[in-house]
Amino acid sequence: MAAAAGRLADPVALVDAQRREVLRRLRDTQRAAPDRSVDPVAGVLLEGVVLRLRADLEWLEAGERMWAERDRTGRKAEA
Repeated sequence: MAAAAGRLADPVALVDAQRREVLRRLRDTQRAAPDRSVDPVAGVLLEGVVLRLRADLEWLEAGERMWAERDRTGRKAEA
């Protein structure tokens, strides 16, 4: 958001790049997740990581919607 406000970068391009990174991390985390019956503590910890990454994806999508609306209307989007 700061880079876009300062006109240092395209906000949609930043969101796309960050989304790709979060999706990569999510895939890696899901692959690393052990069977919960083998190690329930590790399973719960990794589930927390997965939930956090999913929340990050939702936040990125919200930002992308805001910037898309701003680009479409030529004015600031309502928060």
